[in-house]
Amino acid sequence: MKAHCYTLFFICFISLTNAQVAGRCKTETDKESKREYYTIADINGSTPFGFSMIEFMQANFRLPAEKTYKKKDKISFAWLIEPNGTLTFLKMLSLKDDKEIADEVKRIVSLMPAYAPAYCGKTKVPYYMDFNIGIEFLKKSQQ
Repeated sequence: MKAHCYTLFFICFISLTNAQVAGRCKTETDKESKREYYTIADINGSTPFGFSMIEFMQANFRLPAEKTYKKKDKISFAWLIEPNGTLTFLKMLSLKDDKEIADEVKRIVSLMPAYAPAYCGKTKVPYYMDFNIGIEFLKKSQQ
């Protein structure tokens, strides 16, 4: 009888622990794409070891030559780390109407290396990431 009670207690304890873990994770849904993703996870998605987004942008981003930008302009965008670690462009957060910049950002996201996936509990989940960088900073690196 004692063993049966301990087993029942253990099962309840595990169930409560899993419920608490899942409660820490937070999801949102993108209005445009209708994609659900996590903004808070038990283990956040992360960049590969040694990867620097700033250095990657400086080395790979090509500003449209025919356009001029204000000194204060920033390129801001969001992407998802998919459960398998691949990256999916989600949306522009600034310069939304600049088609050339948006196309270049999509190209950049497609070139980025796979990330470590995010986890909610033991389940791999899509995870939201964003980044912004000043146009002037990119201009200097391209001279």
